[in-house]
Amino acid sequence: MNWWEFFFVMLVLLPVMVLWLGCVIDAISRPDLGGLPKAAWVLFILVLPVFGSLLYIILRPRQVMGSPTAMDDVWSTPSPTADERARHIGI
Repeated sequence: MNWWEFFFVMLVLLPVMVLWLGCVIDAISRPDLGGLPKAAWVLFILVLPVFGSLLYIILRPRQVMGSPTAMDDVWSTPSPTADERARHIGI
């Protein structure tokens, strides 16, 4: 593998694959999509990877306001103080 092939893989192919995989995982794990729309999106993304992923990002339904995401739990939890951390590790 020469330098240009490495450059192409790292800056073009790898980001496209990450985008594609992220779209497939997002489409499968969305609780607000029903069975047929979810299957249609996943099939569309799998058959036309680049075009399907870009179209999914542009047209995908927005997250339902009432359903929390995993990051909501992380950001809403207050960080422990120095005393709480010291008590936790036994100092």
